[in-house]
Amino acid sequence: MVRVAAMLILGATAILPVEAGPAKAGDFSIAANPICGKGQSVSKGCDAIRGRAIVDAFDPRWSAIGRLNYSNSRIRMHCTGTLIARDIVLTAAHCLFDKVSRRWLNAGQVHFLAGYQRGEAVAKATAVSYEVDKMHDTGSKTYVHDPRHDWALVRLDRPIGDMAGTIAPFPPGSTGAGLAPPSTAVIVGYPGVRPHVQSMAENCRIDWKYRTSGMIEHDCPVMGGDSGGPVLAEYNGGYRIIAINSSATTSDGRLTTAATLLEGRFPAE
Repeated sequence: MVRVAAMLILGATAILPVEAGPAKAGDFSIAANPICGKGQSVSKGCDAIRGRAIVDAFDPRWSAIGRLNYSNSRIRMHCTGTLIARDIVLTAAHCLFDKVSRRWLNAGQVHFLAGYQRGEAVAKATAVSYEVDKMHDTGSKTYVHDPRHDWALVRLDRPIGDMAGTIAPFPPGSTGAGLAPPSTAVIVGYPGVRPHVQSMAENCRIDWKYRTSGMIEHDCPVMGGDSGGPVLAEYNGGYRIIAINSSATTSDGRLTTAATLLEGRFPAE
């Protein structure tokens, strides 16, 4: 069992056990460790995260991206999410499982802050329900991680996308016959060493070799807190979401991130 951080406690780090996933998915552990990158040295890993550019979260291009927060009497933690509709946030499924209490979260304890930056946000809302991949049993006390199915749709109590905007998934089939799959992408999120600012890494190299199984890999620096954050590619003069950050592994000392591919899962608009 690998001990990694699925999500970051605000001000501290939650070190939580992760169940191995099947086959190729089992090579990955939930989104890098609390010290800036599983398999990297502390200094190099943290430098890579801190080297990401800080984004103006209030800019309409980025304000649909925000922080997904959860807290109870014992723990506070966060992930990254993106408004893909007026009242729907896309994030990672593992962000909705509390490994301390060993249960799926109550929706009302989950809050989304769109365009969050240094204590302020463009808009805020509370979850009323959520949907995860059918492979997950939300009545179970065990979370089995698989980056091919690590997505969740969180429905909010009000349509804050009217204020913060939305970012749609790539149109179905657009990475197929119509357009060549993008070779690079942008990631945006709230990593644990910078939990109160939105930051991005550009020119992430994408590896599509696991596309048919529902995931891609990229080489940009991520850590706990980035989970659920969008992997973006340019489309028609703007950005669309091609995947969401899920988990990480190392090979030859290099960190590789697995991202859950959205192709064919959700409508483009």
